[in-house]
Amino acid sequence: MKVVISFMICLLVMHRASSENLKFKDLVTLTNKYLTVSVSPQAGRIVRFSLNGDRNILRINSEKDFDDEYKESGYRNYGGDKVLNSQHHDWFFNMRRPCWPPDEYVDGKPWKLIEKSDEKIIIKSEVSKYLGTRITRVIELPENAKALSITNIMEQVKPTIFPVMIWTISLVNRPEFSLLDTRKKYFDGVAWNDLRIDSCKGAVSNINESTIKFAPVNLEPKPKIGTMGYWLAAVYKDLIFIQQSPMDLKKCYGDGASLEIFAADNIYELETLSPQVHLQPGESIRHKVVWTLIKRSPELDENLISNIIERAGK
Repeated sequence: MKVVISFMICLLVMHRASSENLKFKDLVTLTNKYLTVSVSPQAGRIVRFSLNGDRNILRINSEKDFDDEYKESGYRNYGGDKVLNSQHHDWFFNMRRPCWPPDEYVDGKPWKLIEKSDEKIIIKSEVSKYLGTRITRVIELPENAKALSITNIMEQVKPTIFPVMIWTISLVNRPEFSLLDTRKKYFDGVAWNDLRIDSCKGAVSNINESTIKFAPVNLEPKPKIGTMGYWLAAVYKDLIFIQQSPMDLKKCYGDGASLEIFAADNIYELETLSPQVHLQPGESIRHKVVWTLIKRSPELDENLISNIIERAGK
């Protein structure tokens, strides 16, 4: 397997033309006969994931996507896939400032490239000034693998009184619909979900006892759904993007969910969450996410949702 590595010391360079997506000059790329993944250490994000010779499933923003509020704060929402260390509503208390933008030590400042090999990329964040955490991402693409493995490790370097969690967020273009696994029930036995915006009626339907379909039509106010499950999928006309991650019903999840999807305008955020924990210095937690891309075909489409559920549940 060939590895294409072009690591440069210079900072991320952005095309100012609003019609173009951002360009990353420090890409580290892994390729096997099935998949390609690219990481920008300076942005601290995975910025490409694709079947070989196919389009990037991750959305990369353009300069026009940075509004005046972001420019004033210096925050750059590059797009792609990132990882956070806390709930949104905790940021205000943790940082003693408005709750946006997030902790710049995991989403804003450059990460360090720790290792690059034929099958592995490892990047590491700085230690958060606010929470005392440091996150390491181990991105693995073995030679014959048809899926990408991402292991997120968060260590507590300095003490904090606040709970922490690992929260991965993948920015994608709006799919036809999405599916979420759910293993929790309401008291009446209906598959459980936490839909944050009540006015978006008709956004959710139950496929079976453990699968929810999320397809909002009204995106104002912006809907967000969460479930306690093991996988989610974004379904497009040409591709199916599946993310799988562990879940433990006996543990506490800060948002009451291990999977979440946020919808706004023409974008979705696909999110996986670890349990929320109190860590002491020297302690750490791990949260693994597995990504799979499937090319849609007439055979697959004959029983599309059933086929997705079968593949994602493996």
